[in-house]
Amino acid sequence: MMIGNMNKALWLFVALSAPRAPSVALAQVNYPDLPQQADAVVVGKIAQDQQNGATVGLMLLVDRVLKGSFAAGQTLNIMWGGAPPSRAPGQPWGDYGIWFLQSVGSRNYQIVPVPASRRGLQDSCYRLPEGVPPPSTTTAGATAPSPGDLVLAELTNAAETFDAHTSEFFLTAGAFFRMPPSPSLMGAYRQMSQSSNIQVKVLGLIGLLQQGDATALDQLPKDVQTLSSLALRGQVTGAISMVRDPSPVTVAALGSLATQSPGLGIQYSAAEALSKIHTKESLPYFALLLDSQDMKLRNWAFEGFSRFVMNLPVETPEMVTTMAWTKPQGPQPYRTTETDRHTGGFGTPEAKQAEYVSFWKAWWSQMQDKIK
Repeated sequence: MMIGNMNKALWLFVALSAPRAPSVALAQVNYPDLPQQADAVVVGKIAQDQQNGATVGLMLLVDRVLKGSFAAGQTLNIMWGGAPPSRAPGQPWGDYGIWFLQSVGSRNYQIVPVPASRRGLQDSCYRLPEGVPPPSTTTAGATAPSPGDLVLAELTNAAETFDAHTSEFFLTAGAFFRMPPSPSLMGAYRQMSQSSNIQVKVLGLIGLLQQGDATALDQLPKDVQTLSSLALRGQVTGAISMVRDPSPVTVAALGSLATQSPGLGIQYSAAEALSKIHTKESLPYFALLLDSQDMKLRNWAFEGFSRFVMNLPVETPEMVTTMAWTKPQGPQPYRTTETDRHTGGFGTPEAKQAEYVSFWKAWWSQMQDKIK
């Protein structure tokens, strides 16, 4: 992409669009369908372990069965080839939750490993609250719920039960984010998005945003007090920043958040999403952001205007590695030598801010009625 000279092109590559990792990175990982891959899925807890060379033998007490032919109260022999589970002196065994198992013969099983796990065995269990009645798992018609449906029902029940500011709630959220996309997953997110528990409601809205349902933007809490109480604040802003739906309704919702949000990073995230979408409907919001006292918000406006006049595509995560976002989609009728000279973004120096604001304000005043 040529915008005047090699230095300018290099600056654009480094400063305008260097990808910023979202807080919801789990959503970008292609996790396997554990309920489908496993030979058995059970709810239970570890009773003890026994070291046998490089292998740890675990005893898993079954509470209920989501997949397989076991019975409640049965004990399963689990072979674990990773590091032995660690326990503080006197700490009781627990690890109560959903376990995904593969048969290794001779009435022994191994735990299906979780990709990208940093904590081994701890990440292989989807935590559940012990002693809580199992959830209802009825489905429409006479169709029996699938193992995946049963897992989602257990996780939804857990989200409603756990204190949102505990590690168990965060682990439950992570378990949702690992589930492969499906109509059942969307159904679980929609159910949570209607919860009276604001923390569970927001978890559902984050999930809907991650799965491409941008209508969830309008349901996010708007007041500072509620936002400041959210356990998943970082995940909220990360999910907003990754919205890429270019529909006018979504752009309007993002524009409202970018220009009127009560803060906590939501304005930055909405402005980032708008700059990556940069349709003509985004331009009035970029014009409003030019008047912001916050340099980051002005930079997102510069970037949005620049991408629009260069006719770059809506940037998706897949485009970052291939650099496809740098290739114009067709004619560039609004691009000029002056717009090239004022191409801006996150690297726009403070000393140039006033000049860039003045230029893009004048450009918008002159062009807003001419853009088709």
